[in-house]
Amino acid sequence: MSIKSARVMIVEDEQDVREPLAEYLRTVGMSVTTAADGRDALMKLKTRKIDVVISDIKMPNMGGMELLEHLRSDYRDIDVIMFTSFGTVETAVEAIKSGAQDYVLKPIVFEDIQQKIERIMSNRPDGTTASAKTAAAEQFAIDKIIGSSIQVQGLKELIKRVARADSHALIIGESGTGKELVAKALHFESNRKSHPFIAVNCAAIPEQLLESEFFGHSAGAFTGAIAETKGVFESAHKGTLFLDEIAYLPLPMQAKLLRAIEEREITPIGKTKPVSIDLTIVSACAKDLREQVAEGTFREELFFRLNIIEIAVPPLRRRTGDIPELAEFFLKETTERIVSPVRSFSLVAMTALENHRWPGNIRELRNVVERAVVMCNDEEIQLQNLPDDITLNVPEQNRTTEYKTAVKSFEKDLILKTLTHCDNDKRLAAKILGIGLSSLYRKLEEFGIE
Repeated sequence: MSIKSARVMIVEDEQDVREPLAEYLRTVGMSVTTAADGRDALMKLKTRKIDVVISDIKMPNMGGMELLEHLRSDYRDIDVIMFTSFGTVETAVEAIKSGAQDYVLKPIVFEDIQQKIERIMSNRPDGTTASAKTAAAEQFAIDKIIGSSIQVQGLKELIKRVARADSHALIIGESGTGKELVAKALHFESNRKSHPFIAVNCAAIPEQLLESEFFGHSAGAFTGAIAETKGVFESAHKGTLFLDEIAYLPLPMQAKLLRAIEEREITPIGKTKPVSIDLTIVSACAKDLREQVAEGTFREELFFRLNIIEIAVPPLRRRTGDIPELAEFFLKETTERIVSPVRSFSLVAMTALENHRWPGNIRELRNVVERAVVMCNDEEIQLQNLPDDITLNVPEQNRTTEYKTAVKSFEKDLILKTLTHCDNDKRLAAKILGIGLSSLYRKLEEFGIE
């Protein structure tokens, strides 16, 4: 894909700014999606491939900085440019530190934004788009399932077998266990890996927009349908469609989904001619679909169509042996993104992580590690850098040991800084520290300071 055909999303609450810029970028050959705020942008990103997001900083519902956090967490291959006024330049600089590629001062100059987008795209190998980079990187998605436990090894073997079968699959597991990662691994282990992988969160799309998002629509099909739009089924043709939180799909939409699967065709809203589809559907849910079938809130026929093969993803509390490996992985990932002196975990801190129940599973662990990196000013994450609900599980004797270690570390650091300040004059350093010279020599020997 050429640089000028980049997929761009403009996130701006002022329509007078958003729409003219969108029209200009379209005239130079770029594909443009617009969103009124950060929340609107995140919803649209679930069903669209985007290379560059251009976002205002101050917006209602969700501003640009919060949107940037989500993008850096969940859409890392998307580059970000921030809009800002003269009064918020400092915020824009903070955005750059947080992972944005560039910022633009208002009033905006269209050509300037075009040049910035083209510069970003040209810095990618061969001018490739984010979706192309993602496809290349995630050919090895199965290796991104971190862990050496029996449960993880069994899960990887099952993924490989299911991928070869090219059958619809249902992934079950608690929230935060990594169900989408399993879905991606299924795709990239299959013969469909060179075709699109499209992920949709069924719980995040308003009911009245579901049919349009799934099957697409023609121009003028309903109010606001300015242009013809492909749905996710057509976009995933020859590839894999991942339907996350499938349990939240309303019954009327379940019937339409069932028909699409059985007939292998869909009819976009406003059209009469059906479109043939060839894809694998991978669904996921945290709820028990069998219970919903029994309650009448999920169609039994659809359940059997989707659940040709079932893959259960274990919660983190059942694979605690993987916690050190996962924690180290998230630590490395975080310190590559955030400037920090942190390099490792103390033994007591790691023990606390291993003893925690992790109701939020891998997602919770990732958030805890990132928080610890931010809170820690040393090379080693200590117990006090972890949330209270995690440290409560640590025995008192371990807390005391870590406290003593922290005190000794502080004491050694203070002595070194004082000696440096005094040009290594030990007598003067002892006086400043308020201890005797003989006591200072004992401390120097204890800490191995020459």
